[in-house]
Amino acid sequence: MRAGDDTYRMPGSVPQLLLVDDDASSRVLLVQVLSSWGYDVTEASSGAEALRRLREHDFDALLTDLEMPVITGFVLVRQIRAREETLRTRRTPVMAISGHATLAVRRECLRIGFDGVLSKPFDWDVARELLRDLVGTGRDPGSQRPLDVSSEVRSLLPSFFAARQDDYSKMVFALRKQEFDEIDRLGHRLKGSGGSFGFPELSTIGEMLEVAARAGDAGSCAEALGALGATLREAVLRAA
Repeated sequence: MRAGDDTYRMPGSVPQLLLVDDDASSRVLLVQVLSSWGYDVTEASSGAEALRRLREHDFDALLTDLEMPVITGFVLVRQIRAREETLRTRRTPVMAISGHATLAVRRECLRIGFDGVLSKPFDWDVARELLRDLVGTGRDPGSQRPLDVSSEVRSLLPSFFAARQDDYSKMVFALRKQEFDEIDRLGHRLKGSGGSFGFPELSTIGEMLEVAARAGDAGSCAEALGALGATLREAVLRAA
């Protein structure tokens, strides 16, 4: 039996997951890890794309980042639950992915229709247990190679650094235009992804940017961006 569902999945069938995240590097990392655990994973880079895919295919569960432009994870789960109620279809388990998973956020997620919250940076043991509780295991564990997250991460570092450098450039431009909402959004993304890729210092700077942007503090944003530029250069050299 699947959480929230009264239909029976054939023994041996592979759980189908829909992963929604606007950050390509985090999405690729999760796809590799989830696939290595035996799940079939479909990607969506936005809430709108996720809704389209849900209309086309029946998934066993959905995992979505909370902080996305236009259709956030909060809006997405509300739309999914409303559609299920209107069409009287089965309830699809939905797990939130958040870099700001405070107790208040967790409670709000459960209140509006999520079935669990997965924190960033990822604790892979916790993530695996949450998925097992939500949809069961993937393919026969005996047929799966042991997960070496460190090797998965190393293979993705070039694209991760490229994405963070691009975000850095966008934040520098946003600061010139005093667009603090954009710095807040990209700082939050950095906070969630840095530790997952083995660079907790990037997560710390992401949180600094988030706090400074929400306060409209241009000086602190500039200071944090200076630290980010230097830290990115050091991280690239360290990973080489």
